[in-house]
Amino acid sequence: MPLSGNYALPCWELELTGEVGRYTFDSDIGFDDYTHYGFGVGRSFGPLSTSVNWVNSDGNGEDNFGEGADAHWLATISLETNL
Repeated sequence: MPLSGNYALPCWELELTGEVGRYTFDSDIGFDDYTHYGFGVGRSFGPLSTSVNWVNSDGNGEDNFGEGADAHWLATISLETNL
């Protein structure tokens, strides 16, 4: 179960976010338990939100899922609507 939080920064209406999670598997699945973590910064402009995040996992995550679990940066843009 991941644990996450955010904090409103006093400048430019930015929000700092962070998360850490420990994932466990039954031994018969063949995956090792691993820890995932990351941090980022974002800002909302009305219904539009943007963020830049850095995410990573421990060595077991990389063993389970390869390069996809390596450290990397993510940039997101989202739009909230009432459709």
